[in-house]
Amino acid sequence: MNIVGLGQAGCAVADSFSKYPQYNTYRLDSGLKRTATTCPIPKNDSHEAYDKNSPRLKTFISEMNDSKEVLFIMAGSGAVTGASLRVLQELNERFAIHVLYIKPDSSLLNGLGYLQDRLCYRVLQEYARSGVFESICLVSNPHMEEVMGEVPVIGYYDQLNDLLSSVLHMINVFKHTESVIETSGELAEHVRIYTIGTLDIESGEQKLFFPLNKISDKCYYYGIKKEDLENDGKLFRRIKDQVRGFSAEETSVSYSIHSTTYGENFVYFAAYSPAIQIFPEKVLDI
Repeated sequence: MNIVGLGQAGCAVADSFSKYPQYNTYRLDSGLKRTATTCPIPKNDSHEAYDKNSPRLKTFISEMNDSKEVLFIMAGSGAVTGASLRVLQELNERFAIHVLYIKPDSSLLNGLGYLQDRLCYRVLQEYARSGVFESICLVSNPHMEEVMGEVPVIGYYDQLNDLLSSVLHMINVFKHTESVIETSGELAEHVRIYTIGTLDIESGEQKLFFPLNKISDKCYYYGIKKEDLENDGKLFRRIKDQVRGFSAEETSVSYSIHSTTYGENFVYFAAYSPAIQIFPEKVLDI
């Protein structure tokens, strides 16, 4: 898969994927030098100016890896994100697009940043829900911080970016590798908005990376040590009981169990909603 980051935040998260060989990472931002994997965007004074003066990227995109899919990463508060729809339009001519939208802490944004974030956040969800994009994953910096616990000032964003890329990466790996056992769960055509989260396999505590409303589907990915899969006779019953406890009338739940060589067992999950998430954390009736 190709990873394309727009703006400072988007480029930083894209860089955090570069440690995994499954991805080809590309960066778009003002102030970059043109290389095979970076493309400078001329600096503009406003969100609107970036939209009107977005550069043509046909040549740069034509040089990208011949993959069918792109994960496009951005945060909405920066002025450069005014170029996002133009960039996505050009990417869409060649790739199936998945969007990763990083929601900043709105309480810390100034008026202009707040409005820029609100515009991008809403419009990109509308495009995803209508099927222009394959999906949009929403994550929130404050909620990722809650997952991490105490995070020092130096390296704050590096740690959040590493958490985000590692969880998304493992979910992608589990989606594309054979499981030990799984239950299937098909998403409805219009269910394209989602977030991700972690599950404490012992306590059952779930932590979402975004406070998603009207969740219709959840899929849990259990990464279990091979020796536990071979020797723990109670494990499968515990997993089934745990997942059964998460199901509700309005939520469809599925799971898959995967053998790993890691030292600890872990669980990640994806939660999906058919509903546009209203700024900042409310939802439209559908």
